[in-house]
Amino acid sequence: MNKAHHSMDEVIAYFKRKEPQYRELNKKAKLLLNRRLNKTDIKISPILSRIKKESSLRDKIKRKNYSDPLNEITDFAGIRIVCGFEGDFSKINEIIYDLFNVLDKVDKTYELGVDKMGYHGLHYRWYP
Repeated sequence: MNKAHHSMDEVIAYFKRKEPQYRELNKKAKLLLNRRLNKTDIKISPILSRIKKESSLRDKIKRKNYSDPLNEITDFAGIRIVCGFEGDFSKINEIIYDLFNVLDKVDKTYELGVDKMGYHGLHYRWYP
C-alpha cells in the first residue's frame, strides 16, 4: 500500500487478504532453511514459523502508536531458528544471506533484558 495513514481496520483488512501469501511464504522459507541446514553439522531445534494473530496485531498497533502501521510493521510473519552454540551464528547468518534478499538485520539481544541470559535475538527483514 502507498505511504498514507491507514486506520487499524484498514491494516487488519489488508493483513487478512495477504495472510494466505504470508503462510505460503513462511512454508517455502522454512523448507529452504531446513534443506540447507540439514546439509550442515549445525545442531538446531525444529524451525518454527508463525503468522501474527489479529489480536496481537491490534495490540501492537495500539502499544507502539504507529503513525502508519501498515508501512511500519515488519513482522506480519516470522521464522525462528534456535541453535545451541554461539559459534553457529555466523554459519546460519551466511545461509540466510545466501537464500534471501536481506534488507536489514537487527540484534535484539540487548533489548531482551537480564532474564533472557544467553539468548541472542537476531531479526532479519527480507523479501523473496
